[in-house]
Amino acid sequence: MRESLGEANQELKRVDHLIYVSLKYTRTVDVIRSAVERMINAYGFIIDALIKKLKEKHVLESEPKSPAAKIDIVRTEYIKEEQIQKILDWYILLRKMLRTPFTKEEEFRRHVTMITEVEGKEYRVSIDEIVIYFQRAKDDFKWIELFLNVKKEHD
Repeated sequence: MRESLGEANQELKRVDHLIYVSLKYTRTVDVIRSAVERMINAYGFIIDALIKKLKEKHVLESEPKSPAAKIDIVRTEYIKEEQIQKILDWYILLRKMLRTPFTKEEEFRRHVTMITEVEGKEYRVSIDEIVIYFQRAKDDFKWIELFLNVKKEHD
């Protein structure tokens, strides 16, 4: 469980670098997509930590391999935890955003934007928007740490 949270923290550090260093100088949609991909990875590790917690409590005998199976188990086992449900919904949305076709706008400029449509809704991910996504990911990570009562040993 601690290892998974440590991996999630490392992914968030990579997102930080992508946003505040790479994106600052390159301003391409590819960097925005890489940041979203790293956030997805971080959420995947957070879900792994929740699965491992269930295994420690002997609720599960084995860990599922597919992300969909992990999501289903976490969703049902933590059904009363509204924050976990929101985290799962956000994780699913990010995954869908990365999988759908996208267009680019203002590439190589300050207002570089990735435009994608998920389930009929348009998402415009600009530099400002990716910073908001990143802050949400950091907040979710801190909440999960508190929820799982894990001491910070991975910094």
